[in-house]
Amino acid sequence: MRSFFHRILSLTIDEMAFGSINLLQRRARAGKHTREEFHQYFSRWKGATVQDMYRLPAGIEIPKIPLSGHFSHTSSLQTDRGENNSLHIQVWPGSQGLRSPAMILLHGFMSVSDKGYRIWAQHLNTLGWTAVFFDLPYHYHRCPADTVSGEIALTSNLIRTVETIRQGVMDLRLVTLGLREAGAPEVGCWATSFGGWMSALLAIVEPALSTLWLVEPIADVEHAIWQSPATRTLRLQLRERGIPREDTLPYIPLVCPSHHAPVVSPDNILILAGEYDQITPQHRLELLSQRWKGSHFARIPQGHVGYQLMPACWRLAMETMPHLFPPTEAMLAKEPVTG
Repeated sequence: MRSFFHRILSLTIDEMAFGSINLLQRRARAGKHTREEFHQYFSRWKGATVQDMYRLPAGIEIPKIPLSGHFSHTSSLQTDRGENNSLHIQVWPGSQGLRSPAMILLHGFMSVSDKGYRIWAQHLNTLGWTAVFFDLPYHYHRCPADTVSGEIALTSNLIRTVETIRQGVMDLRLVTLGLREAGAPEVGCWATSFGGWMSALLAIVEPALSTLWLVEPIADVEHAIWQSPATRTLRLQLRERGIPREDTLPYIPLVCPSHHAPVVSPDNILILAGEYDQITPQHRLELLSQRWKGSHFARIPQGHVGYQLMPACWRLAMETMPHLFPPTEAMLAKEPVTG
């Protein structure tokens, strides 16, 4: 009986969150494109590989990561929104400064508070690791003035959405390489939902990444676009423009992690699913774990929105990857929640 009510509560919370997203996206602040423009854009990627999709421009400058504090750097990809054209990170150094192992923290879609992530950063610091909070495209410092955080990052403007994913992955490559050049012996990503989508793609194309913790990542992009309750408005707007599901299928592999194998060692990959999650259903994440043979998988009784998965991820990562995080008393410290 308790699990039944837990499930109903989780689904209700998720539906309220999804409803707000769908209502907000009716404003169409991301702009629109026609079916012809859609095919014209994707024709440039005909025959491209996933490595081509996220390759850094030749001669691009690797950022010099500061010892601590806020840092911005020119983005790897320029857009029509000036606020989005710089990457932004916040650095909390580990016990050996930037020569400590480093973990990049990535938030979810339309995240509005980094309070919980700051507390997780402190937990990482207690184990000697550097923590780096990364603003996803169109969120936080990168949010255009006429939008709310993340509003135009994932919409029916699939051209902008794909460019958002490209930009996020490429900027993450810059930060990963910058941390390595600063002396970090390990660089990992701890990411949730929308951030998990980008970090999973990062793990496919960037060999400098060594650790990956995924919390309800968007791993099946076809499902996320054409079946998820959070994208009802997106689907309606696509159909109004004459863009059916079939038009998008040839391009899904270029942005979908489940179509590729990671370059990160699977033993250093942890994937967490919510049992009641409708955005990234647990069976799809379990299938991803099976495809990424050797990765660790667990499910927690939660919907897509909730506060159980981050603490669970922390515990399970300590258990499954003791070679990275030897057991210490710090692991037993009070567990924060993510905002």
